[in-house]
Amino acid sequence: MRDTFPFLLRLGVDAGADAKDIRRAYARELKKIDQEADPDGFQELRQAYEVALQWQAHQEVERQAAAPAGVDDAGTPLAAAPETEPVIVAQPAPDDPYQLADQAFTQFQSSAQELASKNESRHQSRWREALQASLSHDSLLNLTARTIFEARIAHLLATGWKPGHETLFVAASEVLDWARDSRRIQQFGEAGAMVDRAINQWKLYESMSAHAMGTVKQLIQTVRNTPNPERVAARDDLILFHQLTDRFYHWFSIIIDREILQKWHQAAQAEIARNGTTGAVPRGEAPVESSGKSGWSWSGWQITFMIILLVKGCAALLTSGSHGPSYTSTTRQADPVAYQNAVNQAMHEELQAARTLQIAPEETPPTEEQLEAVRRQIFYVPERGKGSGVLKVSFDVELDGMGKVINVQRTQSSSDPAYDEAVARTLQHTKVFPPGTQRKFPVSYSYRLPE
Repeated sequence: MRDTFPFLLRLGVDAGADAKDIRRAYARELKKIDQEADPDGFQELRQAYEVALQWQAHQEVERQAAAPAGVDDAGTPLAAAPETEPVIVAQPAPDDPYQLADQAFTQFQSSAQELASKNESRHQSRWREALQASLSHDSLLNLTARTIFEARIAHLLATGWKPGHETLFVAASEVLDWARDSRRIQQFGEAGAMVDRAINQWKLYESMSAHAMGTVKQLIQTVRNTPNPERVAARDDLILFHQLTDRFYHWFSIIIDREILQKWHQAAQAEIARNGTTGAVPRGEAPVESSGKSGWSWSGWQITFMIILLVKGCAALLTSGSHGPSYTSTTRQADPVAYQNAVNQAMHEELQAARTLQIAPEETPPTEEQLEAVRRQIFYVPERGKGSGVLKVSFDVELDGMGKVINVQRTQSSSDPAYDEAVARTLQHTKVFPPGTQRKFPVSYSYRLPE
């Protein structure tokens, strides 16, 4: 029976289903599959979907061919018509994924214009609804079309801010799963790479203390409200903007008009050229203070120590060769078992000596430039009335072989937990250490409170 075809059963439809029913059934079943965890199941569903569409198209051709001549679908006789050439029904061509993506993206743009006209473009829930409505469009049942649609959303965000994009950025990162799985956004080339960096910077902002987040948010609002900052913006705001653009540039480029960002950059540079960066807003942390353990270098005492080990090892080998038992050919013939045991023991001792002398692969300690780059990323604003003095915090940092920070352990606390948290958070998120960097090292950072 036709209603027992495997591909129809897999989709959960009967033989009377049309193309629209099949597409909806496919969308329903697709939601039940984890494509990465079950690629075979996904392939089976995809094959059933394609076969079902072809079967339905063939059934439609057969139904039209089997209809009685001169009778419509309701069985009503039709007027006689002149004989014409038989009509050849061509097999439907595969859908163009770019055209399908265009249909969904056009719908999304209409929704975006409607949000702007109703002054609702700052509501994340409304952007989520618009995205989910587009993703539910029949045209995006084609997986290639869905990927193209996502790429166009990424390109829309990367090409520059428009009203509501600061909210669309958050909604798209969540609805399209970019924030959880960076591979989904990184596949979209340069635009995807920029949005991915912006997502990382947004996550860093989200992980800050409430006080620090409030300071950043207030500055963002000031920048938006002051499109021409030259000789207008406060010195403190210009210096703070200069500090924050180092760590939030790509995120700012998505949520703030780029012409305004450029004007603020120029105004901040002009202010720094006039008066420098000290004395207004806390500059961040003072230059990195070495704790005495992180400045190891193979050009110093470590090389001397390794040379001593080499000399002692060579001397030990020579000494063992002159004082050890001598096994001649006579000994070998008289007691071959004892001779073989002695040879094995000598080989074992030489191997152990070689392992003792072997120098581990060189690991480069972090440079002052790298530690300074971390310092520039630290964002800390002391609360009012904090007083004067110097805050100092120390950590033991552990990296993996690729230079990624995998553990940060505080060894000395400052008098302000907020400063300790700001430094720890920056160390955990930084990406300044290249592969081959020394796996474990201590580091200290200091901050001088304003008078």
